[in-house]
Amino acid sequence: MEPITEISPMAINGKTYNGNTRKFGITIDHVDYIVKFPKDDDMSVYCEYIASNFLRNLGVPCHEVSLGTYHGILVDIIKDFTSNTNLSLHSYKDTKQSSEDTELGDKEYTYDDVPCKLAKHISYDENHL
Repeated sequence: MEPITEISPMAINGKTYNGNTRKFGITIDHVDYIVKFPKDDDMSVYCEYIASNFLRNLGVPCHEVSLGTYHGILVDIIKDFTSNTNLSLHSYKDTKQSSEDTELGDKEYTYDDVPCKLAKHISYDENHL
């Protein structure tokens, strides 16, 4: 996808996504994307863009992210990995329900909890990178 300077309202496709930040769907050249806003003028837009592109350049499968603007606000434009698949996008807070019977079951998560959560719930095979 070419860099987008301003997202046209004509591209909005009506898809919505839950989560901690505002999101909505757009379609460009028959490809769906998720427009993700920053949270309270923080650096999250840059962080997601840099981190996802860094991982992809290392050969780690990761979502595709570009930067764009919507009404003058810098946003992430994420290729919608849920389109035409059985995948769905869940907010991180939804993972609390999958933590029953673990030491994380009764708490709100912090970034320090992520490695423990991954180890308990995701099968990671380095041979498939």
